[in-house]
Amino acid sequence: MTGFVMSYCRLFLAAFMIMTAVCSCTKDSTEEIADSGTDTSMPDDWILCDPEKCDALCQEEYGKPGTCNNDRCECKGVDPEDAGTDADADADLDVDVDIDADADSDPDQSLWQPLPESDTDCGEHCRQVSFGDDIFEDYDLYRGYLVYASHDNRLMAVDLKNMRQRLVYKGQHLVDTPLHPTVNPPWIYYYTMFSVDDITVVYRRHLATWEQEEISSHNYSEEVSPYFMSSRGNYLCIEMDPPVDNYSLDPYVECIHAKTGESVIYEQEPDMHMGHFGLNGDMISLFMMGSDLCRDFKILGVPDQELIFEWTECFADKMMHVLGHTGAIWEDYRHDDVESSGYNTDIYYLDLNTFQEKSICTDPSMQSYPATDGNLAVWADCRNSDDPTGYFCGDDVYMYNMDTGEEIRVTTGIDRDMEYLKISGKWVSFSAYGIPYKAVFVIDLESMGLYSEQE
Repeated sequence: MTGFVMSYCRLFLAAFMIMTAVCSCTKDSTEEIADSGTDTSMPDDWILCDPEKCDALCQEEYGKPGTCNNDRCECKGVDPEDAGTDADADADLDVDVDIDADADSDPDQSLWQPLPESDTDCGEHCRQVSFGDDIFEDYDLYRGYLVYASHDNRLMAVDLKNMRQRLVYKGQHLVDTPLHPTVNPPWIYYYTMFSVDDITVVYRRHLATWEQEEISSHNYSEEVSPYFMSSRGNYLCIEMDPPVDNYSLDPYVECIHAKTGESVIYEQEPDMHMGHFGLNGDMISLFMMGSDLCRDFKILGVPDQELIFEWTECFADKMMHVLGHTGAIWEDYRHDDVESSGYNTDIYYLDLNTFQEKSICTDPSMQSYPATDGNLAVWADCRNSDDPTGYFCGDDVYMYNMDTGEEIRVTTGIDRDMEYLKISGKWVSFSAYGIPYKAVFVIDLESMGLYSEQE
């Protein structure tokens, strides 16, 4: 999808939120949890703040009673700006934080709650991990943590090691919407759109201290502002798109160092539209499309911007690429018959050591949403369905081992229309409809005997 289309979608969402807003209130951009009261979409046993611990904390620190307001502990008569009102800790975000810190060192584990029982059975080694409402298409999985945003204005974090969840952010209904979260332990990054004043604010929250800070703020109706974000290694990279009605501003990708805050800009090529980017920490891949249908794919160093690989093709067949640590993977249309009513898409891979292209799966059916990590690649596959070339076919997850050349069918009979597969270590995730809302699921490859740490 080009930057132009992305900007249009974002502007449409903002306009919809303004037209349908039933609340005229505004929200301070530094407030952590805006909504008070009970979130009826959450399980009955959901506890966002321990009242006893909150009161004890306030009594000890300020000699004042404390009460819970969603995920915040508020001390009576104490200005939140002058106090660490989060029930966890008063961490100083100006210090040099170890980006490899153990997130399990969270001083107050009680604010993480066990995942509810699944609303649907997806198999012995599969687990539903999002609940309550449709998720947005963008969620992230990395190093044992998963983050997602849902249509009821919640942003949630899931600790897969302990199968527990925690509220990261709760926006006001139709006023501010958290979007495009990315996780790179110990940081969670996301932004929220405040539709009343057309402001987009980028935040990060620390998994160990749970402290939140604002990274940047943008007026999305007047200037370039965030659309897609990804964080790997030491960097957070943000696709910055212009307003849909301002063609004098060009989109670009900005990568910001997690410790120093120093940034580097990756600009789009002349006469090209910036599309999706991929990030693996040391490299960034940029996909651009021209009005002549020629496409440019580049892999560059981060932060030195050194050109590592490039191809340019007109009427190219490569789509929806993902950049892993050892290679780039994409959905390929070279064998698809454009005159056919169905799809015959394949999975191809570019090895970042040899820069040789390799076919991963060319079965004459639809393969889509590929992802890769280390020597493993996964994708959604329609070959076993009643409609093997249909877009929504009730896919299975397939996996390919680069070292052995073995292809493995990971799931059987889930009968879900899968989208947006991801893989990190032993975890594979996908989003799917049918329960009746759109949710995220994870598969434990290790419990299936398909993964070991040496891989």
